[in-house]
Amino acid sequence: MRFAAVLATAVTLIPSTGWTQTKLGDVAGTIKLNPEAIVEQSGWVDDPRTATRTDQRLLGEVLATCSATADALGGLVEEARATVLYRGEDLPARLSATSLDLDTQLQELYLLRLTPAFADALVAALTAAETCGGATAAVREELARRGVAFSDARASVARCRQQLDDAEVRAVAVSGSAGTTAPAALEPPAEPPAEPTDDDLVAARCATEGAEGSPAYEACAVAQYRGIAGLASRTAANEHLGPSVFDGIRELCAGLHPRDLAERDRCEVERMTAARLEGE
Repeated sequence: MRFAAVLATAVTLIPSTGWTQTKLGDVAGTIKLNPEAIVEQSGWVDDPRTATRTDQRLLGEVLATCSATADALGGLVEEARATVLYRGEDLPARLSATSLDLDTQLQELYLLRLTPAFADALVAALTAAETCGGATAAVREELARRGVAFSDARASVARCRQQLDDAEVRAVAVSGSAGTTAPAALEPPAEPPAEPTDDDLVAARCATEGAEGSPAYEACAVAQYRGIAGLASRTAANEHLGPSVFDGIRELCAGLHPRDLAERDRCEVERMTAARLEGE
């Protein structure tokens, strides 16, 4: 009888062990953890440095993937600003797909369960994830209204990329000793340079044509000041364009020709004429 009781007990324990292994496998497959940590009785691996190295690699890989996609999205935004976007569907489709890819990759950051040494780096990563989510939303909003400037999207993607870089720096800076964090020393933000005046732009542009007072310099200056006059006199009303289209083209041309007012004026004339003809 004692043998039968022992045998019954052993048989009873077998399903319990299988169920436990199955549940541990499910957890390990759905949550981004150091897999060695799950099977340790203490909850973490015995050597804290092993956990730190594993978490550092894991966080670094997720951030690197997000950064690469954010860089690709930034490149597509610049391409959209420099082209007539809606003559075909290829570029909008790539913008939409890349935005979705980035959103999907960002979700990985919310699943991470890291050792306390990475608290600062993880906070930076989640902050970046929020900013990047706003950037993809700005891209989709611009696509939905068939915009051409992508100004908000461009600025948001730039902030997204900078914050992802910051999170990567913080992750790399975590010491190999468990429980120690060493956030990177961040440089204080530099003061933004003062915006150049129209006269500054004219002088800088025309200096490449010759010395001040030379015929080539003077011809260049005349063209630049004529461009300034054209830009100043142009409005949405006298171009017969909606304010959003007018402002979008103005921002686009300013981005394409930041230092050449004559070219900026020519860009506006050509693109606004094309937009007006397309709307007729």
